Amino acid sequence: MSRPQMRALQTTLLSACMYGLGGGLIGGAALFLVNRTEALVLPFRLNLLFPARMLFSMLGRPPPTQATKGIGCINFLVGLVYSGVIGIARGAMAWYGIRGPIADFMFMSVRLVVGQSVIRGLRIDTPLIWNWPACDQMFDLFHKTIYAVITGFFIDRRVV
Repeated sequence: MSRPQMRALQTTLLSACMYGLGGGLIGGAALFLVNRTEALVLPFRLNLLFPARMLFSMLGRPPPTQATKGIGCINFLVGLVYSGVIGIARGAMAWYGIRGPIADFMFMSVRLVVGQSVIRGLRIDTPLIWNWPACDQMFDLFHKTIYAVITGFFIDRRVV
């Protein structure tokens, strides 16, 4: 029995990372839509300010509140950029042949670790995720899964 023919790489690592950036932006936009829909349908779910809190912390400003002017736009833009940057890692994963549902699961973990590391690194006052109420943990993992699957879906079809 002969070995299957290997396809020549048609995508460079740099372009795979750019596809990752694009996929991350798409995943971030989808995550924003899920969050907004969730906030409309489930009144007990508040608009979380983590993206805006990260930005304000990096700028040395006091944490924002729900009443901060333009907080929705700030949250969206920071979340989108953050998602795009993390998507670069998924593009590199696809370039190295790590694709499909298992890659999405691995990437979900990457997204979770990066998020917690940034929050800890910036000393944002929030409990660690494993200290959150179970319901909040479930929603957070659901959000990470949505982001990882949509980002991976886009990237896996572009990186050859």
